[in-house]
Amino acid sequence: MEMKHIGYKGAKYISFDLQDNTTLTQLHLNDCNIGEQAAKYLADALNNNKILIKLTLEHNPLGSKEAQYLAKAFQHHPTLTFLYLGHNQLKDEAVQCIAHILETNTILTELSLNNNDIREQGAKYLADALNNNKTLTKLTLENNHIGSKGAQYLADALNINKTLNILTLKNNHIGSNGVEYLAEVLQRHPTVTFLELQNNQIENEGVQYLAHALETNQVLTSLRLDENHIGDQGAQYLAHALETNRTLTKLNLQKNQIGDQGVKHFANKLENNMTLKYLELNNNKISDWKIIAAIIDTRANQTLCKLKLRGNQITAIGANHLADVRKNRTTPIQLDLDDAVDLRCPHDGHRLRLCDKDSRQKMWSYPYATIRFTCIICKETSYDSSWHCSCSENGYDICEECASKQK
Repeated sequence: MEMKHIGYKGAKYISFDLQDNTTLTQLHLNDCNIGEQAAKYLADALNNNKILIKLTLEHNPLGSKEAQYLAKAFQHHPTLTFLYLGHNQLKDEAVQCIAHILETNTILTELSLNNNDIREQGAKYLADALNNNKTLTKLTLENNHIGSKGAQYLADALNINKTLNILTLKNNHIGSNGVEYLAEVLQRHPTVTFLELQNNQIENEGVQYLAHALETNQVLTSLRLDENHIGDQGAQYLAHALETNRTLTKLNLQKNQIGDQGVKHFANKLENNMTLKYLELNNNKISDWKIIAAIIDTRANQTLCKLKLRGNQITAIGANHLADVRKNRTTPIQLDLDDAVDLRCPHDGHRLRLCDKDSRQKMWSYPYATIRFTCIICKETSYDSSWHCSCSENGYDICEECASKQK
């Protein structure tokens, strides 16, 4: 169920239906102008509803009063498992109310609070709640302002909490100091498998802390470090860690400052790594195709199945050489280069651009660009990366899997 701009009157009618509902398990009320009175109606209904599993209230003017009403209803709700409250006006005071949910609710597994201007105090409220929570497995806090102190609070909580699997902290001004706290707990944490730290000013110093953690961590499978001013020295730290790490399968280093020397460290160390499957190096400063060829041709490591290199300085001639190297590999590898795919929009002949969700969001100044897309070939709908053109009425997109088959 999904509606638009219902306001408090619409929320009142929905609340009546929810109280007697015996079938509806998901309710999406994004961008519906849910304010104080509307939140109260919903909370009253949820006190009686015993079947709702997923509630999405993103892009609404929810503040501390609204959060207080909803938190009271959620604290002991018997079925609510997924709660998404991104893009609101919660801030720290409202987050305190949401944190109370985690202290008493024994069902909730996913909580999203992205884009809410949450600062270090809000992070402390959540961290205190995580000390006692035994069910939450995914926490999304991207695009807030928790800073290094907020990261410290969360790291302290992870010393106690042993159920959280996925932690998303993209764009939170954590810095190398904040990462040091997280890296310390990651050395021994038994459950965190997925960590997103994009755009946090980590730099080489912070990467050194994370690399040290990877040398002993036996659980983490995915690490995202895009846009963190990481250079060749940081790449060396990570490559050295991958020589002994046996669990990380995906490492994302897009939009950093890694050059040929940094990639050479990966070529030297990945020979002994049998677990890494995805290495993403888009938009760095790589120019020497021969170093990339060494990574592709590493005989010991035949598990690497995807290598992203768009936005670097590899020439078309280098791309052709790499295509030949890929053909001689005993196991297949998907190699993404600027000149590896030439897909065109049928409406105007424009060359399609590879866009992730964030890139499409930034293109909203174009009238038809969207975050979600439907592949024109396989008809699947997704929020992942796509080859995109925004000139037509509904946009023109091809998913990466279908694009790879066009090469």
